[in-house]
Amino acid sequence: MTNRAELSRKEILDHARAGPEIVFYIGRHGATWQNAEAGVSADRERSWSNAPILQEGAEEARKSAIRLKTEGIGVIYCSDLVRSCQTAEIIGDILGIEPKSSTKLRPWNMGSLTNKLQSQADPIIAAYAKKKPDMAVPEGESFNDFKRRAFRGVAEAVGNYPDKTVLLVTHLRIDSLLRAWQAAGQPISHGIDVDAFLKRGDAPGSFRVFKTHLPLLWGELDDKLTHAEAHYRRGYEPQFCRTCEYSNHMSKPTCGLVNDISPAGWCRLWEADA
Repeated sequence: MTNRAELSRKEILDHARAGPEIVFYIGRHGATWQNAEAGVSADRERSWSNAPILQEGAEEARKSAIRLKTEGIGVIYCSDLVRSCQTAEIIGDILGIEPKSSTKLRPWNMGSLTNKLQSQADPIIAAYAKKKPDMAVPEGESFNDFKRRAFRGVAEAVGNYPDKTVLLVTHLRIDSLLRAWQAAGQPISHGIDVDAFLKRGDAPGSFRVFKTHLPLLWGELDDKLTHAEAHYRRGYEPQFCRTCEYSNHMSKPTCGLVNDISPAGWCRLWEADA
C-alpha cells in the first residue's frame, strides 16, 4: 500500500477530487427584525443574537419548503440559534423531516458589534477579515476561528449522511464563506476570496445548491497541509518539516524556523515541499 507521504501533492489533490461529487443545499434563515429586507428597520449585525423570525420570515420558509419538495432532501441541519431553528422546523414540517442542530453552524460571533447598524459594522468586519483574521472581535471570535469552526460544522453535517441530500439552514456568513471558497477554487487549505466573502449575500430565506468533494470540504488529508497551501514561507528543512504545529489551544500558528507566518492557514506536520 502506498504511503501518502510517498505521493506528490498533485497526486493527493487529484485523489481528493477523484471521489464522488457531493451535492447539498444551503441557505439562510427567514427574516428577523434585524434584517432590512423585512422592511421594519435598518439592517443590523445579527451575529449570535437570538431574535426570532417574523411572520414574513415564516412565509419565506414555507415558500422555500415548497420549492425544495422535489429535490429529494433527506436531512436538515441548522444552527442552534432561534431564527435558524424556527426556519428549519417550518421547512421540516412540510418535508416531513426533523431538523438536527449544531453550534458549529452559527455565524461569525461579532461580540460587541452585535445589533449595530450594518453600515457601521461592515467596515470594522472587513478590517478584521482582511487585516487581522487571527484577532478576536471584542467579546467575539476571530475570523480564522469562525472559518475553521464553520467548515468543520458543514463537513460534519454533510459527511454524516453521504447517501442523502442534506439541507443546511444557516446564516449569511456561513453561506458567504462557502461562496468565497468557491470563488477561490475550493482549495484544500480553505483559502477564500475575502472580497467575495464581504459581498452582500442572497435575501433571507433563500436556498441554493452547492457542489464539492468531501475531502476538500474537510480541508485536510491525514490532518496535514503543505506550507504552500497554508501560505507559509518555506522553512529551512523543506524535505521533512516538523517544526510547526497548529493547535486549537493556541491563538495562532507558531513555527521555530519560519518568521513570517501568514494567518491564512496552518501546517500540520507535512512536507514543506511536496
